Amino acid sequence: MVLETTMPVILAQQSDVSQHHPYTTIEMASRKMPVPDFQSLMLPLLKITGDGNEHSTSEVIEILAQQFGLSENDRDEMLSSGKQRKLDNRVNWTKTYLQKALLLSSTGRSSMIMLLQALSSVLYNKELTGLLW
Repeated sequence: MVLETTMPVILAQQSDVSQHHPYTTIEMASRKMPVPDFQSLMLPLLKITGDGNEHSTSEVIEILAQQFGLSENDRDEMLSSGKQRKLDNRVNWTKTYLQKALLLSSTGRSSMIMLLQALSSVLYNKELTGLLW
């Protein structure tokens, strides 16, 4: 079983980790984080768009990749269908859910801007994922 994380496993004792995980805690800490799920991208995406300016999807994808420390291999990882990069797909799903929650607005093809009512939540750094479901 392979865990997708860069954080060392702190909750499990070392003996538990070595029995169920092929990497040691030190090896795990040095591994790059895989592409985050769309829920993990929500708050960072809102923070990026929170400056009131229009942002292209490709610009947001690049900023998020840097913030999450994704390697080129992570960025280029494809969906199982082989038709789209996993990171692009996850950012687009994040964008879709935030638009449905009226926190983000599309300003044209592949561009977005945060809606005003979302700004106060982001400024106070509230966890938005729990509010959306």
